[in-house]
Amino acid sequence: MNNRVTRAAGGVLLLVGVFLLLVVLMEVFGTQGGSGLAKFWPLAVGLPLVVVGGWLLQRGVEPPSYSSTLVCPGCGRRSRGDARFCAACGAELG
Repeated sequence: MNNRVTRAAGGVLLLVGVFLLLVVLMEVFGTQGGSGLAKFWPLAVGLPLVVVGGWLLQRGVEPPSYSSTLVCPGCGRRSRGDARFCAACGAELG
């Protein structure tokens, strides 16, 4: 799936989920009556939508691609090509 589509779907699901959670809060703290189960159906639907929407938003963000990478001689961790020191162990690179 395209990253743009993933982010868009994640954003829509997240907004719908937050809306449903707000509906639950308004019903719980509002003066409107209703049966107990009917009050909490938006919670059962909204919470998973928030989780899936957030996951899709994170999945749609590409990790930074570095044009060149350096390998630390001390610990073997990869670093950006313009880094002077290793982020993991502090050893001087290149």
